Amino acid sequence: MLRSYYNTSSIATETVTLSRDDSTIITFVWNTTGLAEYQNYIISAEASVVPGETDTDDNTLVDGVVRLVHIGDVNNDGQVRVDDILAIALASGSGVGDPKYHPNLDITCDGKIRIDDILAAVQNFGWTKP
Repeated sequence: MLRSYYNTSSIATETVTLSRDDSTIITFVWNTTGLAEYQNYIISAEASVVPGETDTDDNTLVDGVVRLVHIGDVNNDGQVRVDDILAIALASGSGVGDPKYHPNLDITCDGKIRIDDILAAVQNFGWTKP
């Protein structure tokens, strides 16, 4: 069983069955609705010990800190302004692996920076952190 967390709260749990020496990628979608913006959250995952497992040192992974910001505030300054929209527009057409791609600019989280990312920022244009 694989569990993912933000801080100490559960994101999701998945049951995975693998043969010896196999691996797989599990993607968890974290619903951040209701969580405080401009706060840091620690992301981690933990795999249960399986029968006969003796090396459990790698069963937990702390993958770092994620900061939640308002939609469109791609530079994390507490405002959605033209500089945010310009940054997205300049990276438009890029995708994961492209030097222009940056995950903060990929508002829709689809691995590509396109017009829908720009529109998401435009819809929040003028927003300022209270």
